[in-house]
Amino acid sequence: MPGCVYGVGVGRPSGFVGDMMESMLSGEMTIEDAKLYEYLRDLWNSEGIFIEPSACAAFQGVFMTGSKEMQEYIDQHYTDALLNVESLCRVFNRAPSGVNKAFRDSTGHGPLTYINYRRIQEAKRIFVESKGSMTTSEVLQKVGFTNLNTFTRVFKKTEGITPGQFRNTVLQANELA
Repeated sequence: MPGCVYGVGVGRPSGFVGDMMESMLSGEMTIEDAKLYEYLRDLWNSEGIFIEPSACAAFQGVFMTGSKEMQEYIDQHYTDALLNVESLCRVFNRAPSGVNKAFRDSTGHGPLTYINYRRIQEAKRIFVESKGSMTTSEVLQKVGFTNLNTFTRVFKKTEGITPGQFRNTVLQANELA
């Protein structure tokens, strides 16, 4: 029915139920237990009504954020080393499957791929603007990576060469200029 939002209010749905219901749901929401109990307490204190806890999940409202908002958030926060799918779930109040699906349906790839892409593009920009004077370790920290091996692996997967090789290319280009 157009214009209607259908949902399932459960504390922790099983994978089976989630897979079976996915095509019938218009949106999804997650809610922290503390917030759920706050809603229950407020309803009891103000109205003297106690309801099934999972029914309170709808009190927060359906949050249907698309990948555009997620992309904008990533563009603003990709240098944060703690940015990952789990943190996107907290920010956008969605389950990991919802974050991944929304992003993949819109862009063709997952949010972690986009986070890494943004970080690598920024790393390349820093190498070029610093004329190769910054070390790989300095650059990886500026773009949100915390581990040299991970940075090197992701850089090579994205660019076909290691960050060290890219830096050397920038250094050589500056020597010729």
